[in-house]
Amino acid sequence: MTGEKEERSPRPQVGDIVDITLKGARVGHRSDPGWLNFFLGGTPHRLLTACPGITIRPATPADEVWPPQAGDVWQDRDGDLWFATDMNADDDPTGPCIEFVSTRGASHVDPEGARRAWGPIGLVYRWQGDR
Repeated sequence: MTGEKEERSPRPQVGDIVDITLKGARVGHRSDPGWLNFFLGGTPHRLLTACPGITIRPATPADEVWPPQAGDVWQDRDGDLWFATDMNADDDPTGPCIEFVSTRGASHVDPEGARRAWGPIGLVYRWQGDR
């Protein structure tokens, strides 16, 4: 130990009004409308999102990581996953032609069209290593 104290939140008292922040929550399977299933630190949780005052945003807004890259996994507003694929050959001089393939059965959808029809969508996974 370095001798530094860990900063802890004050213990709320009955009747206190507090703001609650969850960082790094991963969205789980779809459920009943108005509910969000998610994992935090590997532990499953369920939140009633239909309550006033609850706002849920992607940790990384799509505009900051748009456009999709081959190998990306995106998630739409319904919790369905979209896989970004490059429809062109590696040596195609026109460069990549990215399309989405969905777990819902929609295949080869233009990412902009998917964003308009099923958005908002958020990036779930992007490979950060060498390809």
